[in-house]
Amino acid sequence: MMVVQMRSYKGSKKMIKLNRNYRSHEALLQVPSKLFYDDDLIACGDEKVTHSLLGVSKRILRAESIVEEKEGPSRKEEEEEDKEEDKEEEEEEGFNSDAPLFFYGVIGKEICEDNSPSSYNPVEATVIVSLIEKLLSAKEFQVNSNDIGVIAPYRLQVQKIRLLLRSKNLHSVRVGTVDDYQGQEEKVILISTTLSNSERVNADHDNSIGFLHNSRRFNVAITRAKSFCLIVGNPWIMLAAPHWKELLLHCSMMRTYVGCENPLGSVGGDGEEEDENALLAMMREKMLGAGVVMTSANQKMDEFFRDEQQFRVLL
Repeated sequence: MMVVQMRSYKGSKKMIKLNRNYRSHEALLQVPSKLFYDDDLIACGDEKVTHSLLGVSKRILRAESIVEEKEGPSRKEEEEEDKEEDKEEEEEEGFNSDAPLFFYGVIGKEICEDNSPSSYNPVEATVIVSLIEKLLSAKEFQVNSNDIGVIAPYRLQVQKIRLLLRSKNLHSVRVGTVDDYQGQEEKVILISTTLSNSERVNADHDNSIGFLHNSRRFNVAITRAKSFCLIVGNPWIMLAAPHWKELLLHCSMMRTYVGCENPLGSVGGDGEEEDENALLAMMREKMLGAGVVMTSANQKMDEFFRDEQQFRVLL
């Protein structure tokens, strides 16, 4: 949404709020609309596009996600039976497969190389590529590699994911930093939050978790998808940043959180101090001695983005 200032022929100023979004499924707009636009965003996108991937999550977020094509006159009946079985499984598992926004919890490994402000997370990179392969294998949804984009906060993570995709011959999947994706859009967006160092959360300054405290980058990242958005990251780290915690809470309430244990699974969303302390204590216990390899530290937030370049597409 934008606010445009216009000047009439008599010189007076008039403010016009642009609150119509022609890109995304309405469910993808709920969090940014609440946090940044006073719940005023209106989804006006083409539903043939925005609603085209509803249900794809059950094909990529479960072990049995890759479904082989069937032939014969009973194909339609079998599909209906599969849908009923999926529905029953979802009710048992608390899994909402018809949503377009998911958070995939991963306890990864954050690595910072010498003399570089960037970080990378090989665990998240591997998960991202695996999910893309499963998505492309879900033939009934007809997703092509050039429909998919990947966003990561750090250039080093972008490079690692690109290399993995190249090794799988998936050159047309676009990968860029948050700033690279300013003004861009894709049918499918996967976001690797990258950070997984528990010490960042224990620190008493915003710079400790870099981009997670940058509301503009958060807003850009979660509003690039038209049809489906999947965030891959460490949910315990998300607790330290208000906007990401709000997104994590939203996914928890909408039953679209999958993966490792959800830190908000048994704690209310009221943000009470005792709940916050309990969550931090749980995180320290669960992540002690794991989650990070740090060879550089104590850098200001701007330095985390110093190596960003213009948006590129590997061909």
